[in-house]
Amino acid sequence: MGTLDITTGNVIWDKNKISQISKVMYPMKCEDCGLFGSCYGACNKTLLQHPNQNFCILKEIGMDMREYLMYNFKLSLQSHHTVRVGNTSYSE
Repeated sequence: MGTLDITTGNVIWDKNKISQISKVMYPMKCEDCGLFGSCYGACNKTLLQHPNQNFCILKEIGMDMREYLMYNFKLSLQSHHTVRVGNTSYSE
């Protein structure tokens, strides 16, 4: 985002990087993915540091789409504190 001047202690900000980091960025291949808009994807910083590389969260965490969806589903159940016993659900 900038460089530190070690003699003065001042940060010299890179205004181009600052303007880019606030933009919503994603690789073009993401638009064709079934998870587009719901995955967490690579952060803007990673995309700026490696502009010509394709990042996919599924590849990074070693899951296929089905595993990722099940993981998120189970995570959402935990966040709602839902307990299922047989055909009955209980919320805490």
